[in-house]
Amino acid sequence: MTRPGIALAVIHIVTAAGLGTLAADATDRGQPHTAAALLLAALGAYVAAVREAIHGGTIRRLLRDAPPHSGPIDMSDAVIAVARAGECCEAWWPSCGRAHSPGCRAQEGSRP
Repeated sequence: MTRPGIALAVIHIVTAAGLGTLAADATDRGQPHTAAALLLAALGAYVAAVREAIHGGTIRRLLRDAPPHSGPIDMSDAVIAVARAGECCEAWWPSCGRAHSPGCRAQEGSRP
């Protein structure tokens, strides 16, 4: 588990302990509904701590088994693909979207 994961799990456990203490105090004061709500909250904090421990191991294992990174990712192909997805006709691309070919679906849709 990573250091931030350990810190988060500790915070969850301390929160669960504090809520459990408040639930015991509410029981002593004769407030069973408040005690039950606090115990449910404490259970939620405990489950979060356990979940953090489980996912911390999973993330570490995934990072260990991942192939080594070969360098910076080139996003230019993705940017071009997104831009080309909006292309509607041959005249659209060179005119940066200002002009349309005759019979273009975008031009027909923009007429009143």
